Amino acid sequence: MNFDLEDVGPFMRRVASKLDGLGASDVAALVSTVSTMEVDAERDWSFEVIHQGRTVSLVIRVFMDDVDAPNMYFFTT
Repeated sequence: MNFDLEDVGPFMRRVASKLDGLGASDVAALVSTVSTMEVDAERDWSFEVIHQGRTVSLVIRVFMDDVDAPNMYFFTT
């Protein structure tokens, strides 16, 4: 997914509200890091979250495609 930089925080807060294990501090750290990434930089985050009663891995990859337009990829089972 491609985002405008200012939309990353609101989107991630909505995602976090649906999952146990992805807290406000995790989202704040991710958003803070994304906002300082340089063009062509890439970063992965991994979280253990609870979905439908079981613990699963959620990997979020961010590639800074443009100065204010990160691409975000979400991987999970």
